[in-house]
Amino acid sequence: MAGNTLPRDTPPPPRHSTKNCDWSPFKGQSQFLLVDFLFCKNQMSVGDINYLMQLWASDLVKHDDSLPFAAHKDLYHTLDAIKAGNAFWKCLVINSPSANMANAPSWKQQEYQVWYRDPDTIIQNMLDNPDFKDQFDIAPYIQTDLTGKQCWTNFMLGNFSWQHCVSSIEVLDS
Repeated sequence: MAGNTLPRDTPPPPRHSTKNCDWSPFKGQSQFLLVDFLFCKNQMSVGDINYLMQLWASDLVKHDDSLPFAAHKDLYHTLDAIKAGNAFWKCLVINSPSANMANAPSWKQQEYQVWYRDPDTIIQNMLDNPDFKDQFDIAPYIQTDLTGKQCWTNFMLGNFSWQHCVSSIEVLDS
């Protein structure tokens, strides 16, 4: 995509077939899409995931079929098996500064775990990937069409990136 304007009524490009894709660690596209829906889009709770799998299982028994996931632990185990290079899971334990106050609500008195993969390592792995060579802009810019109207297509093509870079340069020049 070079930002070239297509003639009116140009049909969309052909879709790539997903039949021969490697969906690992998922068993296939439908299992991947289910996880995307439950974990990312819906952000379904553990209890609701387990309840959904129980409902689903009661229907599949009639057909002697198996569930995509036995329960939330199976789903989470599959998620954890996604390879992200050398970006290992890390855990951050947080609690509220007012946890020791006598009248603090119970949720403020608890510790919470935030699991994540190191963003610096993830970004480094992306930048090291030769598939991304010449595929994204590393400098902010503003693009306009022939009428002077600003075009929006990606993060580096935005006011935030441009203004951040320009304000940083102005500070350095001072």
